[in-house]
Amino acid sequence: MGAKRCKVSADVGEARRLAGTMDAILIGERHNEKIEGFEYGNSPLELEQQKIENSTIIFTSTNFPHALSAAGQASYALLGALVNLSAVCERALSLAIRSDSNIALMLAGELCQSYAVEDYYFAARASTILSTSCVVDASAQKAINAAGNCSKQDIISLSLHARELIDAGFEADVRYAFVIDKFDIVPRLVQGWIVAG
Repeated sequence: MGAKRCKVSADVGEARRLAGTMDAILIGERHNEKIEGFEYGNSPLELEQQKIENSTIIFTSTNFPHALSAAGQASYALLGALVNLSAVCERALSLAIRSDSNIALMLAGELCQSYAVEDYYFAARASTILSTSCVVDASAQKAINAAGNCSKQDIISLSLHARELIDAGFEADVRYAFVIDKFDIVPRLVQGWIVAG
């Protein structure tokens, strides 16, 4: 997709204001629907087909801004998903070794539950990879035990968010989000901006 940088806003009005002060593309959704007046919604398939290389993005969604704000105080905040699973684990391990620090996996969760099943699945897969090089704590081991042996289809069928997206016509996007290691890019949070690696 290749954007130069991305600013995440929890508020639609703030996102519009930020985009108005710079040459930025507005991307966002509320409850799985593209926001009126925004160039794109939150469909990775839609974005993959667009030319946004070297663009500045202003992004807002129902849940992600809240999760991202919790990571703002970390020394290093990397963004991981199934699509960049191995790359984000490798980068996190490298940073932890270099800085003699721990790795914390922060799950985005859902507004109606403490964690989203698909995020727990990511945590299980990441913890399994990391456990070959470092000690994982009890919560990571719990994720491995609970979701580590589930198939992608099991997780999709258990996921409230995946079911909502499928019902809204975004089944192909759900399947896309479950492709393991599609990308080797590891976005990171730097002074409030998401930038490539």
